[in-house]
Amino acid sequence: MGGEREVRLGDGITSKINMNKHIVLLGKKDKEEEEEEEEEEEEEEEEEEEEEEEEEEEEEEEEEEEKEEEEKEKEEEEKEKEEEEKKEKEGGLITR
Repeated sequence: MGGEREVRLGDGITSKINMNKHIVLLGKKDKEEEEEEEEEEEEEEEEEEEEEEEEEEEEEEEEEEEKEEEEKEKEEEEKEKEEEEKKEKEGGLITR
């Protein structure tokens, strides 16, 4: 037994094994592919994080808008009540 053999390790990784010295040498192409895959995974993770942050910001903005609308509605209701009370007082004075 001698020479080199090419062996598949899985996930597209191939290695050459020197049968005389039992040394495993990874091919440059395989290392480059592995590095590219890692970079792609990192980029995907960053994109997902950015999307999550954007969604959180949108939710916060929506909540703030809802709070503002509720406050406006409360203010309008209070104004209407005050106006009704004034009308009742004025109406009560007029009917005397």
